[in-house]
Amino acid sequence: MLSIDATRLLLGVLLLLLGRRLFWLFVGVVGFVGGLRLSEHLLPGRPDDVVIVFSIVVGLISAVLAITLRKLALGVAGFLAGGYLLMQLLAVTVETAPPAAGGLAPWMVFVVGGLVGAVLMNAVFGWTLIILSSIGGAALICECVHGLNSQIMTAIFTALAILGVLAQSGLIRRRGRPE
Repeated sequence: MLSIDATRLLLGVLLLLLGRRLFWLFVGVVGFVGGLRLSEHLLPGRPDDVVIVFSIVVGLISAVLAITLRKLALGVAGFLAGGYLLMQLLAVTVETAPPAAGGLAPWMVFVVGGLVGAVLMNAVFGWTLIILSSIGGAALICECVHGLNSQIMTAIFTALAILGVLAQSGLIRRRGRPE
């Protein structure tokens, strides 16, 4: 079975490159990440296999809901992704846990990011999906990298996010593919 880091890496690459094309994948990965976070509280100390299976089930439920309840799923996915991404962005750039950033409680940071993500997701869906899935993919990949200082992690995160935006927006074309 895959480790949590290997699963994050795989899902991060998929989000980075395919988030816009496969909306249900984006929502499913957001659900999976939410399942990972939820499992920390519901399944403390459980083996990685149990945590991954639980998170996959949450992700699959999210993906099915995305297909059947698209408008609601857009708002929820935007909220969850925006909240998660603001927390991760603060963690990467401030070198401390998000609660220390600006003295805000973690839930306040999450809610602010979530509201921005939900509004953006509904207002400009295509570009928001490209940007959120690129940043989300970059964040998942960076979570798998350990032991680097914050400046290097910020550079890797930024480079990956830009690569994802360029790849998904079509600014990077594949060889042999007609324009």
